Amino acid sequence: MAFNCALNKVRFINPVPEGTKIRHRAVLKDVMEKGSEKLFLIIDNTIEMEGQDKPAMVAASVYLIFLQSST
Repeated sequence: MAFNCALNKVRFINPVPEGTKIRHRAVLKDVMEKGSEKLFLIIDNTIEMEGQDKPAMVAASVYLIFLQSST
């Protein structure tokens, strides 16, 4: 089971004009163990626009993953 706990460091850098093609890029930044059955994942997210050097948005999403025991 996984929960999206938060969005950290959200920045809206450029407005996205209507009709602009965008791309979402997600990169796994960190995995932290929290006890024997929980993980925190931090994923860096970037929304890029076609033909632009600067992204439209950047943010770090935080997920809490509950691992199921095999017993």
